[in-house]
Amino acid sequence: GLPRESISVFERALETRRRLLGEDHPDTLNSAHHLAMAYQDAGRYDQAIPLLETTLAKRRAARGDDHAETIQSMNDLAWAYWKAGRPREAIPLYEAALARVRAARGEDHLHTLTILDNLAVAYAAAGEPARAIPLHQQVLAGLQAKRREDHAIILVTMNNLARAYQGAHRLDEAIRLRETTVAKLRETLGQDHPTTLTAMNGLAEAYRDTGKIDQAAAVFRTVLAHRRARLGDDHPDTLLTTFTLAKLEFEARRSDQAIPLARAFLDRAGTIAGRLPAKVRDAIPQAAGFLVEHYRRAGQHDLAERFRAIQQRRSSTQTEAPQPPNTSRNPLTPHP
Repeated sequence: GLPRESISVFERALETRRRLLGEDHPDTLNSAHHLAMAYQDAGRYDQAIPLLETTLAKRRAARGDDHAETIQSMNDLAWAYWKAGRPREAIPLYEAALARVRAARGEDHLHTLTILDNLAVAYAAAGEPARAIPLHQQVLAGLQAKRREDHAIILVTMNNLARAYQGAHRLDEAIRLRETTVAKLRETLGQDHPTTLTAMNGLAEAYRDTGKIDQAAAVFRTVLAHRRARLGDDHPDTLLTTFTLAKLEFEARRSDQAIPLARAFLDRAGTIAGRLPAKVRDAIPQAAGFLVEHYRRAGQHDLAERFRAIQQRRSSTQTEAPQPPNTSRNPLTPHP
């Protein structure tokens, strides 16, 4: 749960193994893979994805498509595509990895269940929650037969199922499952672990979607404080929570809370937009638009025009350059 701290250590390991063992040695590729996953956990998808793509190509060439390390690379590259807002690129990779691990290890093996759950996450992210829900339910039943109820992998799967329920507008089921998952993750991993914060953020979104605005805002504030401390102000998850809370505060007509959040979001996201996922980039003109409307109504036309320029510039950039659609690491790490 400390990705920024791990990066410098993995970078030294990779540099050392490249020097002593060569670029394509299996141990060098392991270090490259671990470094890429640390980049990803730190929100640096622009660095993670090329390194994962290179590592997968080299593992395929040296080991073949059916080797466990190749399947690991397929799974984790697909995860990076999903986190970067590219689920349609993740799905075929997951499907190929699932076919291979299922043939080698069987339907009920932990690795098979993990990739199946990750595939379901990608389906939900691609707008197909009805396709995802039965897969998550199948995985959850299989894991519960193998692990304690409070095991982290079960809690991650529960959170993924809750996310799919939410995407299918089954909000009561989503909230019940998210509340249970958050409570157990706090006990198991701690309040400020990134996986716990992901689940809490989802719970806040579910509260918001059912009109529980004050409950949602309170949870978002807690998540934002912990994400800033654990992940940093520039992490995509931190930025997205900042924007989401700002939007909620504007909708609740609490402009004194909303304005500093929206401006903080624009200050951070605007300087690193080129390496942010599409979902965060798309929020930049929205945040600027909120500020334009606020300052226009307040009669502060200079400020309104300043943020209108940001809004128009970012909207124009998105129109001109559309983006793709919307441990030792466990060899097959589930999505949190």
